[in-house]
Amino acid sequence: MHFKEVIQYLFFNYFYIMPYYIVKKQGDAFVKKLLNIFKKDLYPEVKKAGNLPNALDKALEARGSSLRVMRRDADYDFPVINTHMVNNNKFSQVYIAQDVRRFLPDFWRNGVCLAQGGTDDFNLLAEAIDYWLTYDVTTRQLAEKYPFIVPHEHAAAFDEGREVAYAWNRMLNTRGEHLKPIISLAMHDEVVGRLFPFTSHYTLCLSRCTGYPYDDIGLPYVTPAQFARFEDGRLIMGESEGEDGRYIVSRNRSEYLGEGNAAEALALIKLHLPPHIQPAVAGTADGLA
Repeated sequence: MHFKEVIQYLFFNYFYIMPYYIVKKQGDAFVKKLLNIFKKDLYPEVKKAGNLPNALDKALEARGSSLRVMRRDADYDFPVINTHMVNNNKFSQVYIAQDVRRFLPDFWRNGVCLAQGGTDDFNLLAEAIDYWLTYDVTTRQLAEKYPFIVPHEHAAAFDEGREVAYAWNRMLNTRGEHLKPIISLAMHDEVVGRLFPFTSHYTLCLSRCTGYPYDDIGLPYVTPAQFARFEDGRLIMGESEGEDGRYIVSRNRSEYLGEGNAAEALALIKLHLPPHIQPAVAGTADGLA
């Protein structure tokens, strides 16, 4: 992994998820490397404003936009190289490249990243973010207006409200052979097939919403028996002596519900679903709470 990719990874996983002091504790060498990005004069507007959030706020204000960058913790004492803006159910993040002048935004709605892009035009960046966060537009409309933005493969399905069917079909075609029998049955079930599927550690999971974080609390999980065993009140992952083609059904990996072949596993899922469960809705678990 190149240094600029490490920087982006660290800031995505630490700067906005973990407390700010963790980044500062990376040490003086880390901070010096970070500051070197701004010694190349690739980002004069960012350097002048002190950091990327300040620069983007100024660009948005100049456009007459009421949007402002989301602040976390206290004021930063060194230039920030990524930032985050939220408006209702949509948000965007912006990163900057190290060796070339490049602003790298992404575009999210209802907990799903739908598009990404790259541009060296800071004002155009601010314009595109303002357009995405302010107006009710599809990713196709966004990309047509701003060609530097590229929608993800799944974007059209989420734009058009067919993300549940898309997710089941994609899972059937991309996941390992061990899950295909249960997926092929579950996706056509009138109740289970309307929930949003995702996988975690060889396990088929279900959600009441289509964005992350998912709402899977209290819903059954299905794990191939050859990759797990239930022991001491919990599902333990790893190679097992379980028979190929059999599945362990549990609730949140902590309550054993039974096991069997694909048809039997589906029956167990339906038996242990909450009563009157509704089809998955757009949004995240936080939004449903």
